[in-house]
Amino acid sequence: MKAARIRSRWVKQGVPVPPILIFSITNRCNLECQGCYQQEFHPSTEQELSTDKLKEITQEAHQLGIYFFVIAGGFVHINAEGDVEPCPFAPISDTSLKEVSLKEALQSEFLAQIRQISELSKYTGGGCALWKNRERVRSLFQQR
Repeated sequence: MKAARIRSRWVKQGVPVPPILIFSITNRCNLECQGCYQQEFHPSTEQELSTDKLKEITQEAHQLGIYFFVIAGGFVHINAEGDVEPCPFAPISDTSLKEVSLKEALQSEFLAQIRQISELSKYTGGGCALWKNRERVRSLFQQR
């Protein structure tokens, strides 16, 4: 494992390098649920990293021996079974990447209906709007 040897050399120099790097590439979400933890704790007030800067970081990470990247941020979660969900905290899906392409999954009827829930854009007093509207979300799924 070349990457492990590279990381080991950096560790000996006092640079603790993880094997995995999680990139939250955006704090924006096209659902914009009021009260979402992401909105509450990480409001989008600063300019996000540019594509060039992300490429630079990726190249440096490779040189440090980081061999696995997780890209996070925004709307849509893919779970370990390949199901495409509105959010990690709303594990309901009508689409599996085992059966359709990512492009097709992103156009699923269920995700389109989720985007149309007007209550998601209203302040919930804190907490997840999908969770607070979970019965409505479930009913959309069950109507399919």
